[in-house]
Amino acid sequence: MDKESVFQLLANQETAVLLDLLNRAYEQMNDKQRQAVFGPHAVVGNALAVDDEPERSEVDGKRLLEAAEELKAESLAGAYWAPFRVNSKNYMEVPDKTRAWFKQLAEMLEDACLLFDRHAYEAHIRALERLLS
Repeated sequence: MDKESVFQLLANQETAVLLDLLNRAYEQMNDKQRQAVFGPHAVVGNALAVDDEPERSEVDGKRLLEAAEELKAESLAGAYWAPFRVNSKNYMEVPDKTRAWFKQLAEMLEDACLLFDRHAYEAHIRALERLLS
């Protein structure tokens, strides 16, 4: 199959046809492939996650604590639960929902570190307590 001719045909297709094609391609991919292709545009919770976000230098300790509580509540409610049948071929795969949870946790831990760097030690400790409990 020639890439150039495929993309020439796709250039004239309607949005619905292209979305159907993307859906079918997504279903054929494993988690690692999905992350490589769709990762920069992945939906995390109700927000669109963009990998090339600017670095955060300011962190609101109160908002971080609220976000930590929300992540904990969502986690306990099963929002990130993604069961799948483990076998000898897929035992190393990490489900998309699990990846999303770890990404959110990592960002919040980075924010907690920024609080420490700003000498906001009390907020830093409270954030870590909520994130790690």
